[in-house]
Amino acid sequence: MGGQVPGDVPQDLDRRSARAQRICAPTGREAIKSRTRLFGLTVLLAAGLHANAVTAAGRPASCDPTLEHHRADGWSVTVTHGLEEACDSGTFVVRLRGPKGEEDGFSHARLGALAELWVEDFDRDGLVEIAVETRQAGVGRAEVAVFAHGPLGWVEKRIAPLAGQPASGYRGGDRFAFVDGALVRRFHTYKPVDSDCCPTGPVRSLGLAYGEGRWVPFEPRLPTPPTPARPSAPSPAPPASPPPH
Repeated sequence: MGGQVPGDVPQDLDRRSARAQRICAPTGREAIKSRTRLFGLTVLLAAGLHANAVTAAGRPASCDPTLEHHRADGWSVTVTHGLEEACDSGTFVVRLRGPKGEEDGFSHARLGALAELWVEDFDRDGLVEIAVETRQAGVGRAEVAVFAHGPLGWVEKRIAPLAGQPASGYRGGDRFAFVDGALVRRFHTYKPVDSDCCPTGPVRSLGLAYGEGRWVPFEPRLPTPPTPARPSAPSPAPPASPPPH
């Protein structure tokens, strides 16, 4: 043990270890094959990382807008996108909750992101319908789907696409609103020479004729003029005084 510091490796053991490492290390063709395999693994790893980065960058971003409507009778309606869906397409999910904990719901395909929600009695039958607007980014196209409750649950109301004179000069850009008890769509019309950026035609207003399932020209209701007050009847003339005697 003379002069050896505890913990140091004996010189002869150190030499034997180094010799063993030289013997185990591949040489010649085996060394070339080993380096080739290592290079191949490095390339595959780098390619995998790059592919993952491209996939993550190219995947559409998900979004989760929420539309809510609370009624005076205690019912609430909430509409959201499907779980982790992209904004431009997918489904929307409608959930209803009653004042006593009642629950109902349905889903529907969509093109575009959620934009607006209406819960109104469109056909004036005493039962509400649900209308959901979706809007496509960039092109300005919007659509509305209307649902009514019946024996089979919530069913979409068929609405005919624009055609004929109501569709003349139409290129999108709809704005929807609930006006005077009707669902109304308004859009600028285009003349044949107009570019997509700059319509010069008049704004057209169409209302949903719910019973017919189509869009027709809409005219807002004129305010009812107040009923004029009847003139009061003239007071009777006082009786004439009797002539003096």
